[in-house]
Amino acid sequence: MCIFCEKKNVNTYIVKESLFARVICSRDPITENGHFLIIPKRHHEKLSSLRIWEMIDLLLMLIRVYMKVNTFHSGAKNLLINEGLVAGQTVKHLHWHVICREEGDDIENMHKKKPKKTIAAEQIATFRSLLD
Repeated sequence: MCIFCEKKNVNTYIVKESLFARVICSRDPITENGHFLIIPKRHHEKLSSLRIWEMIDLLLMLIRVYMKVNTFHSGAKNLLINEGLVAGQTVKHLHWHVICREEGDDIENMHKKKPKKTIAAEQIATFRSLLD
């Protein structure tokens, strides 16, 4: 089963939800400034398989998260989807990344293996309140 579909795997990391989407903090954040995943609640591997109402809900959630993130991080951001193995998709469940970047954060290639980072419960709680 898909790691995003098993709610027990994502419950702790959920910071926002809508009818068809969840926003979670990445378990392996690329930066400590904020790395969020916007995922459809129903399993989809590709953007093209979404129903129109799911697409609208996900895009509205992406915009909401982006606007909220701008209130606490005015710097650069990556907004991206990796669709397919060659594109770097490691979890076969469609998701947008919203990654807060800083000058000199040493992230040239996000797909290059780096030591794993984790996110603390306190940081998840902070992001949850910031995105509310």
